[in-house]
Amino acid sequence: MKWQYYSSRIIGIFIITIFLGCGTVGRQFQDGLAVLTGRGGRVTHKDLFDDTVKQADVLSKYHPKAQWASTFNGEGADIIHFLDESRILVGTVESGAMLGVPEHTNMMLMDAKTGNVIWETGRKNLTNGHYLLLLTEPLIILSARDGTKTSLLAYNPANGDSVWNYTIDSPDQFLMSEEMDRMILLSAHEQGRKVASIDILTGDLIWDRELPAAAFSSGLPDYFDYGDNAVYVSGRTLFKISEMDGTLLWSKSHPVLKTQERFVSPTPEGILIYNANSISLIDKSDGTVKWETSSQKSFNVNCTVLDKKIYRVSGEKNSSGVVINSQKIHALSPKNGKVLWSRSITGEIVSPLCLEQNVLTFTTNKGIYGLNSKNGKTHFHKAFSAAYTKGAPDKATNLKRPDLIRFRPGKVFIAREMAGISAYAFPSGDPLWEQLVFDLNFNAYSADGVYTFIEKTYLSKKAETTDVPLSADVSSRPNPFIQSAQRQYEDMKTRTGRVLEDYNSTRADRKAAHQERAMGASLVASQMAVSQAGDRMMAAGDLAVSMMNLGTAIQSAYAEIARQGVIAREILFLNSVMALPLRAFQGNYYIWPFKYRAERGVTLVDLRNGNRCDLIYSPWVHTLDAYGAILPLFTLGPDGKTLMTVGLGLDSNKYEKHTKWNTRLPKSSILSYNVDGFYFDKISKLQKLQAQEVSNAAVKLKETLEKTKDIQETDKIHTAAQMGNLDLVRSMLDSGVDVDVRNHDGSGTPLVFAVIGSQVEMVKFLIRRGADVNFKSGNSASVLGYAKIFNNEVIIEMLKNAGAK
Repeated sequence: MKWQYYSSRIIGIFIITIFLGCGTVGRQFQDGLAVLTGRGGRVTHKDLFDDTVKQADVLSKYHPKAQWASTFNGEGADIIHFLDESRILVGTVESGAMLGVPEHTNMMLMDAKTGNVIWETGRKNLTNGHYLLLLTEPLIILSARDGTKTSLLAYNPANGDSVWNYTIDSPDQFLMSEEMDRMILLSAHEQGRKVASIDILTGDLIWDRELPAAAFSSGLPDYFDYGDNAVYVSGRTLFKISEMDGTLLWSKSHPVLKTQERFVSPTPEGILIYNANSISLIDKSDGTVKWETSSQKSFNVNCTVLDKKIYRVSGEKNSSGVVINSQKIHALSPKNGKVLWSRSITGEIVSPLCLEQNVLTFTTNKGIYGLNSKNGKTHFHKAFSAAYTKGAPDKATNLKRPDLIRFRPGKVFIAREMAGISAYAFPSGDPLWEQLVFDLNFNAYSADGVYTFIEKTYLSKKAETTDVPLSADVSSRPNPFIQSAQRQYEDMKTRTGRVLEDYNSTRADRKAAHQERAMGASLVASQMAVSQAGDRMMAAGDLAVSMMNLGTAIQSAYAEIARQGVIAREILFLNSVMALPLRAFQGNYYIWPFKYRAERGVTLVDLRNGNRCDLIYSPWVHTLDAYGAILPLFTLGPDGKTLMTVGLGLDSNKYEKHTKWNTRLPKSSILSYNVDGFYFDKISKLQKLQAQEVSNAAVKLKETLEKTKDIQETDKIHTAAQMGNLDLVRSMLDSGVDVDVRNHDGSGTPLVFAVIGSQVEMVKFLIRRGADVNFKSGNSASVLGYAKIFNNEVIIEMLKNAGAK
């Protein structure tokens, strides 16, 4: 049956190609093939080049132009990484035209000062897969995942030549040895798990070890870590393996390891394993249980070891066993698990626990806490603003990603994915400033927004129930993203601690470590590449966890990619969005993307004073947005001044004409900006412009409503939808108005009026809120029919993707 399916696909593509390529005798077969596969062509039915030039010329009056722009064949980049101040590594991505399946294309090293290409090499396209940059020194090493296999690819940074490659089964995880000379790999296959160690310079296998399938389960994420010259692997059983030669040192089973919500964390005191009901500390030397504790009145949410104490966060229940709106933090002795102190917290903790200067710092949905780590007493407690609370993790539908906490000398920053960034004096906790993300109400670049959109729009099948049981009496599942963020913080502390405690460390090493410990930033100097590689690996882990409950549905959606490339593009986009928080803090800036109308932009917040710049770097081209593989990726150079991204840019004199999707438009470019030329203020120029537009729209809306007082009350939502007033429509829907309510004469729903008004963002919002995309009015006109009448291709594509007929 499989060969019949693929043969029918080939025949279908062949027919479409002939149709596209042979509309006239002079437009050859090759043009049809080029258009179909996204490689350009000469057939042009629409010309958007001049319109884009006009947009860019207007925008350039208010936004700076790039220092240089280097065009390439594609729309986006999945890798932009500085090797040093003068060289930047770029991996490009291109979308096919009609099928729209994204492809990973070339990798190139560019001169960061001029944009000239130093070398360029092709990359294998990964069907339903993605690349991760793991290392840049001494070799450039990529992982190439395609769903079944992962290839490690090593390149010479000097000329881009391939040095070695090594292939393992997927899913997989990677670790680096302390000496940075070996990579340790964990891969899954039907016979169990395989652990292998390979030489970084040669790719040679040093040792490998097979672990039995009975020790693992498809319903449990594998635990994989490194420490004390040993590798720790856990499924249903915990294994300790010698890092030197792969010898199995011991293996132990434990009831907690066999439950679905269990977590494993290495600590200096031992290996901490816990689930909702119990905590155990495992002796690293022999795998025996040092101690364990459990509670019937509460459930564990998070556990971590900081400064020789175990901190346990627990959810609380009332006397009837009902979960209440409070949590407790307990400080436990690592020697015996006994409680040293406890402290009740109102609300849910939504960040990792971070310890600096003996102040245990964390956030809830509504504020930031600082506790004295010695006794649990309040050091400070500050409430967030209403706007900041509005974007709290508990407002997310699927992916409740935690707040990030970063320290700088005298300051602590809270980054909230769906809100923005706030700053506080440290250790006093006094509020300093707050900056919200530009599109707070829309969240175009929040992982939850993208994931929820994919789920509602494209995925129709939920994942099957796993064979792994929950532990008894579980009232609330721990948030896996909290665990991931906690491990990132612990890893940073551990790495710097090793340097400070090593008497052989150089003065420069110790200075760098002190700087990291004080600032909570990525490792500096030669260790920078390794730290960033770890961040990318953690980002991949986050994505795997987030998709756990919809894994089957995702795989089902992938089966449709051959005819509906938009699914593949959305998932590629989600991969990129998932990693945004890990790249948000760069140098002296907090960096986050946004869309204004449909133009692409990026916000930079100066961490030194809280001033911001909202930069638009790419005008809107609806065909490019509808079909292109556009990824939000921003990198700040080691000089702290050079910002790199991908887009069209605003210098129309540098535009290069390009035909794709039967449309003539400018090619995308790698863009380099000098941050010193940006305008920073407490309220950016773009925010002021937006505020004026909102004010003008409110005046117009008021005038319109005053003229239509005789219309029924429900017609307000239709008028608001047609005018694009998201705040009013959202407010009315939240108050109970039906998303498909008809206007006074029954001719249309809010979605119909949004289509008539060509309100792209309103249409997207109403689809997400469950609007009927197949509604028909009394004259039998459909929503899609109205879209075709008003000839808005973006809305037409959006409706079709949502199932409109």
